[in-house]
Amino acid sequence: MLFVKTENNIVMKHNSYIFSFFASTILVLFTQQEAVAQFKLTVVEKMVQTAHPLPNITHDRLRHILSTRDSNQVVIFDLREEDEFAMSHIRKSVHLDGEISQEEFIKQYGTLIRGKLVIFYCSVGYRSSIALERLKNAMMQSGAVQIANLLGGIFRWFNEGNPVVNTKGITNDMHPHNQYWGKLVQKR
Repeated sequence: MLFVKTENNIVMKHNSYIFSFFASTILVLFTQQEAVAQFKLTVVEKMVQTAHPLPNITHDRLRHILSTRDSNQVVIFDLREEDEFAMSHIRKSVHLDGEISQEEFIKQYGTLIRGKLVIFYCSVGYRSSIALERLKNAMMQSGAVQIANLLGGIFRWFNEGNPVVNTKGITNDMHPHNQYWGKLVQKR
């Protein structure tokens, strides 16, 4: 967040470079221990929630939904890069280009999301939050029942012991996104 003082008030402006700098700084300050990785991820989650106040769903709630008949009432979109998705992703998720236009999203997925809970995720929730903010009105107008961002992204999902898959089935591999964000992932 960047605070800009004006004559009458303080205006809060989002700046992805500043967000990335602070998030990367937090990651570098700590060692690579599992408990510390969870703490760092919690800090990043709070930063994402502050920068992008959107509805969130926890890994516990998503795991519950996926284990019931309600799993047919959810559509999950993975907003990471193709190589990240190929290495591992949440079962039933659909890869989605984060730069997709509202029109193209509705053209491709409007029928699929109608009457469903739509969940976006990425590594930690940052990229998916940006896309969700941009696409939320179009999704609701197309009949999505509810939208949410996966709190902590696939890193939180993975760190809490939930399964991830690739074309071969269940895997213990997780793409680190980069050398800093990868410090948030616990090894299995």
